[in-house]
Amino acid sequence: MPAFPTRPLNARPNPLVQKVRKHPFIFFGLPFVGIIVGASFALQAFTQTRYDYHQTKVQTIEKESDLGMKADRRKVDLREEYYRLNNPDALPSTHSASSEPSLSSLDARSTAKPSRKKFSMAAVSQDDYEPVRVPRPQGVAEWGAGNAVEEAPLKGYRKEDRWV
Repeated sequence: MPAFPTRPLNARPNPLVQKVRKHPFIFFGLPFVGIIVGASFALQAFTQTRYDYHQTKVQTIEKESDLGMKADRRKVDLREEYYRLNNPDALPSTHSASSEPSLSSLDARSTAKPSRKKFSMAAVSQDDYEPVRVPRPQGVAEWGAGNAVEEAPLKGYRKEDRWV
C-alpha cells in the first residue's frame, strides 16, 4: 500500500460525511444536550435526598422563642428609658440597709443625689453653638509643630537616616 493513496478528483464522498459537514449539530450538539438532560433525570433522586436531609435539620421557630424572649414582656419606650436612666431615684437600689452605723452612713453618701444638669429632648440647631477659641499651650508655635526657628533635618543628614 502506498504512503499516500490516490483518489480521483471527481470521486463522490461518503453520504454520511457529507451530512456531518452540513449539519455538525447532529453528531456533536445533539449528544451533548442529550447527556445533560439525561443526567439531570438520573441525578434527581440524589438531589431530592439532599433537600430532604436539609429540611430535617431546619426547624421553624417563632421569633420570640428563637431570641429567648417572654411573650408577655413590656414594650420598651426610648423616652421612658432615657428619663429613667437620668433620674437616679428611679433606678433600683442595690445596697441593702445595714445595721452598722458606719456602713449606713456610707450608703447614705453613695446614694446622695449628684448635681447633674438635666438634658432636654428639644432639637438642637447648629446655630445655637458658639465657636470658642482654646488657649494655645506653652511652647507651641503659631502654625503648629515645634519651635519656629528649628527646621526639619534633611533626609540622610541624621545618623538614624543612614543605613550604610
